Amino acid sequence: MAEITYMRAKEAERADLHVHYDTLHNGQLLQTATQNRVVVLGALQRGMVQMDKMAELVEQGEALGITVLPGAEIFFKTPAGYHFELIALGFDPQNPRLHDLIDPRGNSNLSMTREKVAFQSRFLQQQLGLDLSPVPQNQAILDKVHSGETAETAYYLSLAATLNPANEKTLEQYTSERSGKIWQHYQRRPQDQGDLARVLYWLHFSADSAVRPDLKAESTYRVWGDPLDPRKFIEVVREANGVVVIAHPHFQHVNGEPPPYKFLPELLQLGVDGLEGYYATPLQADLAKIAKEAGKLVLGGSGYDPSYHPSNRKLGFGDINTRDMFIPAREVLEQIEEYHAKTLA
Repeated sequence: MAEITYMRAKEAERADLHVHYDTLHNGQLLQTATQNRVVVLGALQRGMVQMDKMAELVEQGEALGITVLPGAEIFFKTPAGYHFELIALGFDPQNPRLHDLIDPRGNSNLSMTREKVAFQSRFLQQQLGLDLSPVPQNQAILDKVHSGETAETAYYLSLAATLNPANEKTLEQYTSERSGKIWQHYQRRPQDQGDLARVLYWLHFSADSAVRPDLKAESTYRVWGDPLDPRKFIEVVREANGVVVIAHPHFQHVNGEPPPYKFLPELLQLGVDGLEGYYATPLQADLAKIAKEAGKLVLGGSGYDPSYHPSNRKLGFGDINTRDMFIPAREVLEQIEEYHAKTLA
C-alpha cells in the first residue's frame, strides 16, 4: 500500500481523528464507526504501532466505506521537562523506516520492549505483591504482551494481574490502603471508575508517575521506551506520507503541568503539520486561528477508547454528555489532501 485511499464523504458524515485502537477491539471499533456515520477514522496506538495490524484495519475499513488513517500517539518532553504528545496520521504502515522506529517489533525496539516488560513485571510482582502467573482468564493478555503485539505493556500486565484470582485479597488490600489516591484519580479520570487495571497503570506507570520518587523507576525509558527525538519522528512520518499534529493543546495534564497550549510557539517550531482543534469538544476557535495563521492543519477527535466500559466519550460525537463535536468528513479529507499537495509533494 503506497498511500491512503481517501473515499468521498457526504455532507452529514463525520470524521474522528483521535480514536484509540486496540487489536482486541478492532471489529467493535469499525462497527461503532459505521453505526455513528463516521467515515474518516484516525486509529491511534499509543507509544508504538503494530504496522501489520494497522494495514489490516485500513483494508477492513475500505470494505465498509471507511477511510482509516493509521495513527500513533507518542509522548515527548520539552527541553524544560514538560510532557506533550504528538499524533501521526495517515502514514504508510508498510514504510520500513517508520516500522523500525515505532513498531515494537522493529529492529531498534525488540530488546527495549523485552526490557520494559521485564521491569514492569518486576515492579508489579515485587513492589505490589501481585501474581502474574498465566491462568485461563489472562492467558491471551499475557501472550499479547510477551509476543510484542502491543506497546501498552504496563496496562496489559496490570490487566493480567487483576484477572488472576490469586490476586483478589492483595488487590482488596491495595484499594483499601490507597482509597484516597484512587478517589482523586477517579475525579481526574471518571472513565476509569471500577477499572482497577487503569488505576494501577495511571498510579504507577503513566508519564506523570514514572518520575515520582516513590516509584524508584530504574529510568523513565524503561517505562516508556528509549527517548525519541520529535524532529526525527516528524521527518520519518512525513517520509511515510503522513502528517504530525500536536495532541489536544488545551488539555490539562493530570500532574498539574501547564497544558501544551502554554508552549505552542515552541512546539510549532518543531515543524509539525498542525494541531488538534477538537478534543471531544466543538472546534476551539483560538487554536484553529493559531493553526490557520501558520498555514497548519486543524484536526482532532473524540479520544474514544473501546477498551473503556463505560466510556465517557462517544465515537464521532465527543463528550458522552454533550455530544456536541462534529467534524465534517468531507472538509477534513479536502484539508488533508490540499495540505499534502502544498507541502508534502
